[in-house]
Amino acid sequence: GLAVEALDQRIDVRTGDELEALGVQFNRMAQQLQEIHVTQETRIAERTRDLARANDAKTRFLAAASHDLRQPIHALALFVGQLKADTESPQAPALLEKIERSVEALEELLEALLDLSKLDVGAVIPQPKPFAVYPYLSRLVADFGPTAEAKGLALTLVPTTLWVCSDPLLLERILRNLIANAIRYTTEGRILIGCRRRGESVDLVIADTGLGIAPEHLP
Repeated sequence: GLAVEALDQRIDVRTGDELEALGVQFNRMAQQLQEIHVTQETRIAERTRDLARANDAKTRFLAAASHDLRQPIHALALFVGQLKADTESPQAPALLEKIERSVEALEELLEALLDLSKLDVGAVIPQPKPFAVYPYLSRLVADFGPTAEAKGLALTLVPTTLWVCSDPLLLERILRNLIANAIRYTTEGRILIGCRRRGESVDLVIADTGLGIAPEHLP
């Protein structure tokens, strides 16, 4: 390709004939080539930045997806293990129901994650709608129950009749992370999930007896 330095060169011919006209034309062509070269460099730099952002977004999405999917898959494996251990147990029908619920939750989560992959390009528009809090949280607690039980932790949901208006998929993404972290960083005791009315809003609370957050990290 042509070097920028070469495109900077101009010729000065003042013979007043065809040779001078040719020199003027040559200088004009060099100027146009220089402008094209600069434009191409700018476009390449912008494209490189776009690709870097897209790659970062993909990395963040894959990390989030693996985090969000790990828990319901783990719960499903525990349910199946219990069922295989004793197919004649009176608990079998209840376990089957839990497995069915876990599969449904996994399907919903996969769909939500596919939607959330568009967040980095601004393609997701929150879709708030009214829903009852208790059945919504009950499904999450059922999902995380086996994991908490395996660690000897009590996972308790406080009953409520409150309703909220929010995007259930985006909210679930937040709550799954909070509950998973509460279980991960609690070695003994319990995790309490509930909500309280605060004016026209509702505070969702996930409290645990874990190690908490160091004071210097709280801000």
